[in-house]
Amino acid sequence: MKAKIEINLDNDAFKPSAGYELARILRNLAKDLDEHPDAYGIVIADINGNSVGHFEIEQIEDWQGCSHFDGYPGY
Repeated sequence: MKAKIEINLDNDAFKPSAGYELARILRNLAKDLDEHPDAYGIVIADINGNSVGHFEIEQIEDWQGCSHFDGYPGY
């Protein structure tokens, strides 16, 4: 399995500098995961409530259909 975080930084909440809003979003995501440790997907919203991305847990399979915890075949 692997965790995937995708965040679109193209809207006004990330201007003039994306760092502050991105840090706030990541803190909130960490809090959400603390409160819901079994979550396999979380919608990510900016300070204005706009959906800007998502967090998900992905199951990884190699070409033979075998699952690997870390997503790297052979380990």
